[in-house]
Amino acid sequence: MTVREELYSLVDRLPENEAHAAVRYLEYLCDLGGDPVLRALREAPVDEEPISAEEAAESEAAWRDYAQGRDPGEPLEQIRRRSA
Repeated sequence: MTVREELYSLVDRLPENEAHAAVRYLEYLCDLGGDPVLRALREAPVDEEPISAEEAAESEAAWRDYAQGRDPGEPLEQIRRRSA
């Protein structure tokens, strides 16, 4: 099955109450092609800058704390107030 055939199959199975959201999302995806900035971002190479073992360990520990509820993160409103 081609990607387009798979897409058509998904559209056929889509619940009617989700159709409007799907249309908006597909329109969004189509509009990405017309915006040169969004196209450049989409086509930019993945940043594969190496990180140190220490940075990797800190990142893993932070995700583990978040996933286990020890660090609830920071509420979006608090971030917005700080950024303003």
